[in-house]
Amino acid sequence: MKQEVRPGVRADGDLDGAPGTANGRGASGDESSPTTTGRGTPGGDSHPVTAEITRRVREAIVEGALASGAELTEKWLTQTYGSSRTTARDVLRLLAKERLIELRPYRSARVRSFTAQEMQDIFEARLLLEVHAARECAAASDAALAELQEALEAYVRVLEGGVVMEAAGAHRDLHVALVGTTGNTALVRCESDLMLDSTLIVEVVNFKRDDIPKMRHEHERLVGAFLDRDPERAERLVRAHLSMVSEAARDDVDAV
Repeated sequence: MKQEVRPGVRADGDLDGAPGTANGRGASGDESSPTTTGRGTPGGDSHPVTAEITRRVREAIVEGALASGAELTEKWLTQTYGSSRTTARDVLRLLAKERLIELRPYRSARVRSFTAQEMQDIFEARLLLEVHAARECAAASDAALAELQEALEAYVRVLEGGVVMEAAGAHRDLHVALVGTTGNTALVRCESDLMLDSTLIVEVVNFKRDDIPKMRHEHERLVGAFLDRDPERAERLVRAHLSMVSEAARDDVDAV
C-alpha cells in the first residue's frame, strides 16, 4: 500500500540528509552545503535537502500518490518535509524544469496532466525525428556516434543501480544523442524539448512495468543499429520501441 502524503505530516519521519547532519542540514542548521550529481541527473546544482525533497516529491508523482492535477504549494512542502520556504521554492522550480509540474500564480503549482491527444502528439513528433535520424545514420560522424555510445553507457550505469526512476535524465540524454547523429542542431533542440515533455509519461510507464533488463536490451539493440550505421534495422527498431512505449502509455498513464 502506498504511503499517503498529507500536509503537516512528513512522508516517513525526519528527512534523511547528508551523513553527519541533522535533517540534512549543516551544524548551524542551514541548508548551505551544495552537492553535484552526475550527467543527466535533474537538480544537479541543488543543495542536498532540496535534492532529497525533490526526489521524494518526484516519486510521489510517478507512483500516483500525488495524482495528475494535484495542487502543490510552498506551504504544503514546508509542512510535509519540514523545509524552509526558500527550499520549497527551489523544489518547485526543479520539478517544473523537469516538466513534472506546472507553476501557477501565488507560489503554487499542480502536477502535470495529459490528454490522450497530447500523448499521441508527443510520440508522433518523436517518431518523425527518430525515424529521420535512423534513416540518416549511415552518414553519421564518428564523433556523433561516439557521443551516442557514451550516452548508452551512462544510461546502462544508472540502470545497473536498480532504481528505475533515477534513469530519467540518462534516458533523455540517450534519445537526444540518437537525433544528434544527424548533426542537425535544430532537430536536436526539438528532440530535447519532446523528451522533457514526455518525462512524466515515460517515468510512470517505467515505474509500473519495472523491467530493467528489457529497458536495457531495447536501448542496446537500438543504439547498436545506429553504431553499425544500418538505416533499415535502426528504423525498424525505432518504430518498434516507440510503438511499445506509446501503447504502454495509453494503458498506464491516466489521461484527462
